[in-house]
Amino acid sequence: MDPQFTKFLAKRSDEVAALLKEVDKFRGELRTKVRELGALINLQERPNVRQWLYRERTEFFDVLVHDISLSDELLVAIDTCIGPDGWEIYIFSRRGSNQARLRSLLQSLAIPFEEGERFTYPTPFPYTEQLDRLQPVIQELVDKIATAQ
Repeated sequence: MDPQFTKFLAKRSDEVAALLKEVDKFRGELRTKVRELGALINLQERPNVRQWLYRERTEFFDVLVHDISLSDELLVAIDTCIGPDGWEIYIFSRRGSNQARLRSLLQSLAIPFEEGERFTYPTPFPYTEQLDRLQPVIQELVDKIATAQ
């Protein structure tokens, strides 16, 4: 361990503890938001969709994940991410699925996206966005992709 860092922790331990407590509280709020959004998405008629939550231990974001199995060759992920800057939606292929095929699918379904390593839904949402405004966007994406042929 770096001796300077150890000294810093010793000198500021109360402040560091307070900061860590606030970070945990913030992460709890993120998880609550994605959990509540997930509960609003209707998957009853979508047996090819798996919904789950993801977060990296040291990061400041949380993710509502929808994995959509269209075929053995195409597994589509929709990640609805929330962090301090707000909500973003990413669409990408899992397990080496064909990115060009996914691009064509999104275009044929008239799903807007911005090109990048992952396809990004072009409209971000603020951190304080009401979940009932996000739900129809996510529901439409899941429904369109899950029922694509």
